[in-house]
Amino acid sequence: MKTVLVVEDNEVIREDVSEILTLANYKVISAINGKEGIEKTYEFMPDLVVSDIAMPIVDGFGMLHVLRKDPKTEDLPFIFLTSKSDRNDFRLGNIIISARVHCIPEIITITFRCQENK
Repeated sequence: MKTVLVVEDNEVIREDVSEILTLANYKVISAINGKEGIEKTYEFMPDLVVSDIAMPIVDGFGMLHVLRKDPKTEDLPFIFLTSKSDRNDFRLGNIIISARVHCIPEIITITFRCQENK
């Protein structure tokens, strides 16, 4: 069973995403901010991280930056989940590199299809 770390400061969204992933047969671990997300990444070494961008203490970009600097986590698949809808709100380079795809609107669909085919 693949493990997904969900990092989201909004409890309702965190629980909803976790429930959807659990129903899809993923083991889900959750964290309330990027600092806790970094700690749980090293503790559980998930197969995928799904993270909000705007969070207290350490945001999603800060979390990604820390994980990309460590050889143990530099290739960990990472998806940003956000309510922001304006493309100007995104740091496109980081999103494209972290998800290893080139089509921003389809990141989640592509990543989950890849997981289903394994």
